[in-house]
Amino acid sequence: MKDTFLGIDIAKDKFDICLLMGDSKLIGKFDNKESGFHKLLSWLEKKKVDLTSIWACMEATGKYGEDLAYFLSSKDIKVSIVNPASIHYFGESNLKRNKTDKIDAELIAKFCEIQQPDIWIPPTEAEREIKEIVRLIESLEAERQRHKNRLESRLVSEAAIEATNNLIRSLNEQIKVLEKRKNELAKKDEVLKQKIELLKSIPGIASKTAIRFTAEIPNIEGYDSAKELAAMFGITPSQKQSGSSVNSTKISKKGNRKLRKAFYMPAISAMQHNKFVREFIDRMRAKGKKGKELICAAMRKLIHIIYGVLKSGKPFDANYQNISFSS
Repeated sequence: MKDTFLGIDIAKDKFDICLLMGDSKLIGKFDNKESGFHKLLSWLEKKKVDLTSIWACMEATGKYGEDLAYFLSSKDIKVSIVNPASIHYFGESNLKRNKTDKIDAELIAKFCEIQQPDIWIPPTEAEREIKEIVRLIESLEAERQRHKNRLESRLVSEAAIEATNNLIRSLNEQIKVLEKRKNELAKKDEVLKQKIELLKSIPGIASKTAIRFTAEIPNIEGYDSAKELAAMFGITPSQKQSGSSVNSTKISKKGNRKLRKAFYMPAISAMQHNKFVREFIDRMRAKGKKGKELICAAMRKLIHIIYGVLKSGKPFDANYQNISFSS
């Protein structure tokens, strides 16, 4: 039986779909919630589409697409979740002129048909819970910082000051409870524990970053290369070119912004304490690179090391460097 390709363009409240069946094309729009997921299923059944023949594909858009991906996977539908940069470059290579949700959904379906990306493997319950907890902690920490900034702005009202302090204390308590649960999961679940310990073997990666990475990327097998993993972070080089002249080289930023932020300080630490990264950065510095360009280069090298360590299943070895996987 031939695959039927389902391109899904995710937004916060809605998602557009394009279904490619041989030479025919069907489009639709549904609410991005459980009732919308069931309507999609009914729609497919009315179109007499065999669910086992469907290969669904969507961009990695954080939390907006996760529930739909879990739902489709639970119905034995193949699902691929791909880096938005891959879709972007595929669209450019196919000379996509217009940008609408329907066109994007069709482009994603065509990408799936031609590129046939890896099938998404749903995280375990423990992996899913720790991801939710890590993201909630990050959100609460950001909220706490906003309140602290308000205090630093020298509030005049005593009532406002007291209320703000109460909010900060409440957030501290909530974060403390979540941190405890996060650490319990990291120690209790053997799969999580093994991955986190491997990551902590890398100089520059502490427990918090190891858990953060594992929460966002539970399955390294979904990436065929370290370069592909770096692209998910959005830190692969992107050149701005005009004619035959290259004007500038910047990182693409088409990836997981939260992971980029989380790895900024670890990259700086690795530049000082990870011999492998430090020597690489020294070579970059000798070529005239400086500032954030060096930090981004350190981040990429760190991700290559992470890829090698997780792929090999062996702790970081500065002499071996997991070269066979990290290059």
